[in-house]
This record gives sequence, structure tokens and C-alpha cells, in this order.
Amino acid sequence: MKRYPFYIICSLLFLLPVVALGQTTAFSESHAPRYPRVKLKEGVKWWKMLYDGGMTRTTSGQWYMEIPDGINDLSVMNFVDGYSFGPHAIFGYMSPSRQRFEVEETVRWAVSREALLAKGALRWYSPVERAVMVELHGGRHTEDYDHDPTMPMSQSLLATGIFGWNHYKLLERTDAGLRLAFPVGNDLDVRMHLAWERRREMENHKLTTIFGTHGQDNVPRLRVGKTASELMLYDGETDGDMALLNLEFNYQFGQQHVVFDDMTCLSRSSYPRFSLLTDLGMGKWHFASFDLRISGDNNLSRGEDELSYLVSGGAIYKHGDLSLTDWHHLDASRFWWQKDNALSRFVLLDNYELSTDRSWMEGHVQWASDRMLLTWLTRNGMFLKEYVQAHVVKVPDHRAHWELQYGIDLFRLWKFGVAVGFDDMTCRGAAFIMSLDINKAKNFKKDSKGF
Repeated sequence: MKRYPFYIICSLLFLLPVVALGQTTAFSESHAPRYPRVKLKEGVKWWKMLYDGGMTRTTSGQWYMEIPDGINDLSVMNFVDGYSFGPHAIFGYMSPSRQRFEVEETVRWAVSREALLAKGALRWYSPVERAVMVELHGGRHTEDYDHDPTMPMSQSLLATGIFGWNHYKLLERTDAGLRLAFPVGNDLDVRMHLAWERRREMENHKLTTIFGTHGQDNVPRLRVGKTASELMLYDGETDGDMALLNLEFNYQFGQQHVVFDDMTCLSRSSYPRFSLLTDLGMGKWHFASFDLRISGDNNLSRGEDELSYLVSGGAIYKHGDLSLTDWHHLDASRFWWQKDNALSRFVLLDNYELSTDRSWMEGHVQWASDRMLLTWLTRNGMFLKEYVQAHVVKVPDHRAHWELQYGIDLFRLWKFGVAVGFDDMTCRGAAFIMSLDINKAKNFKKDSKGF
């Protein structure tokens, strides 16, 4: 075990050579004539990348390096691992034909449980307008029971370190897998993930934060009765080996693909988006799940009003019991501050409270306007937008849960407001909510320097 810190120091030293090469500010044209001219995605200076996060590139644009959260990535804290130290970085090469090759690594030493945690990925990207990606990944790491939690792990760890909030729960995964993403025609894209993973239940190895705050134990809470106060500790099995196949099909008619730079291509359409998600699992547990989603965004009244919606329904077919890891989890978190503005989030439900291994139906709708109440009174719709949201979910053996929200969207990146929730017609309570899109905030700060 004494060698593990040495490995971490070596990983940190690998950060230096690319960083020293500088920043990209130029535009270039591919040497291959069949690839159109595309602007290079700009990087930041190396010291800004280390301090605040971001990507830096060489002057030619061929080599780049990214540290997503800057110096914050070097040290994280949760109650299972305690403090973990080590680098998380992405190294990449852009070929003259605009094919991209990436290596992503995370190597950390978990102090409290004296364990080396490491994971990595090798990726290949086609030219950005062709939208093809292949990834090989693997490692041993600590992750949420939910494969895709509404709060990204970086924010969850920040909430733990400062506030001692750990309503998310962690397990140890040792996995290896292959991911593919590719379009079929103009309007259909397909994603596939084939993986093997070994799960292991974990206990808290650290009792308090640096401020003396105690966290919950590392056991998920599920609702067993009709009210939110009737939460039960999950007592099912977590440990086991699984082979998993995940397939995702997304269809949206009339898509327009806009290339912003050699790493960014976004698609847009005024038609609804249809998604089918299928998960198959074999090993200690056997199951198949299906999730059909319909979503969309529409501009109304000459762009002054916006209507967004998401409707989802699905079911899980299982043989015997099923680990909580493979249940359907809602986008739910009662933590008052969020990092993004996901429409599908329930703010008065705990993370796993209404998770289900049977069937579900949920719906979300938002009306945002420049001409509601405050915006109409202040006539300041340029910077201010108001929104009203409604959310509802129904799972077997529980009453329908629904929420109403009202809030203000400032500069299209900071939302704050209030929410009230009900279980059928019984009032669940009210909450203050706030969300800040960190990536948009950074770009907004950069674009505002000239004002």
C-alpha cells in the first residue's frame, strides 16, 4: 500500500508537459480537402485551467488537455472514502482530418479506508459533424447507486464537504465496458453500452466533516407508507457481479445540425423528441427494463413564451429480486442548490424515495415567459424570465406525487423560486430552490468582460 501515493505523484507529473505548450487562439483548416473548414475550440491559459477548470490547447490545436473542475479535482470528500487525493484529467489529440483521440484518467487515494481508486477511458471521436464515438473504459471507483443521478458527483461531494449532506448513497464498482454512439440517417441516433461490473456495499469510514457535521449512514431510504415520513432503510442485497447491455434510441424529425467548432456540434428541431431506453442485465440478478420518453421545446408568441415538456413511462421485468442499483430512479433531490436546470427534477422527494422495480409514469411541463408578472411590471424581459412548472409521478403502491413551482430565470443561467408538493391531495410541504448552470456562468463571465 505504501506505493500507492507514489503512483498518484507520477500521475500529477504527467499533467505538466501538455500544460506548458500554451493556448490555442488560431483558426485552421483541415489538411484533408474532404473535411470542411472549422474553427478551433478555444482553450484557456494553463494557470486558469488549473485554478478554475477548463481546457488548454497547443497553438496548432493538435494537442489538448482538460481538467474539468480545476484544482477542486485534486481533493474530494465523502463519508465512505473520507478525503481522497489525486488527479482527474483528460488528454487528447486532434488529427489533421479532425478525428479526435482521448485518454481520461482519475487516480485517487482514499485516506479513511486506505484504498486506491482508479478509473480510465480511451475514446475515439469522428469529425464532430458525423457524431460517432467509441469508448473503452474500466476501473475501480466509488459511485452513486443511481447510474445517472440528477446531481453530478462533483456537486454532491461539494455539498458533503461543506454542508455534510449525503442523501445520495455510494457503492464500490469495479467495471469494464464498451460504449458506442452513432447516427442512423439525419434524425435517429443510437447509443450502446456493454459492460461487466462488480458491486460492493460500503459503509461510512468518516463520521464528520471538517466543520464537525455528521452525515447520514450510507444506506438508501425508500418510502414504504403513504407519507414521506415513512421511510425505510433499504435491506436488499448490493454485492454481486452483473453483465449489462444498455441501448438508447433517439428520434427527432427535421433536425438541423450546427457545428460551432471542431469539438461542438448541436442539433435542434421544433418537433418532439422520442427516446427509447432499454436495459438488460444478467448475473446475480436477471432483468429487462424499458423506458419510453417524449420531450420537446417550443417557442410561442414570437419567441416571448417557451413551452417545454417531458413525458416518460416504463416498466421493469425481473426474475426474482432485483438490486436497488438496477431500479428506476427519479431525478429527485431535496438539496436546495443544484448545478443545472433539468426540467425532470423533483425538489420535494429524497433521492431514492420513490425508486421502483416495477413500473412508472411521470410528466413535467414548464411555461417560461418574458411577459408574466415581474417581467411585465419591470419591462425587463431582456435579462429576466419567469417560469411555472408542474411535475407528477405515479409508481405502484404509492399515491401520485405532484409539485408546482414558480421561479425567476436570471440571464438564462440562474434560477431561484419556490415549490409546493402534494401526495394526491395531501400537502407534502414547500421548499426554496436555486440552480446555477456553472458552465453557462463561466461563459457569461468571459463574454461580459468588455462591458
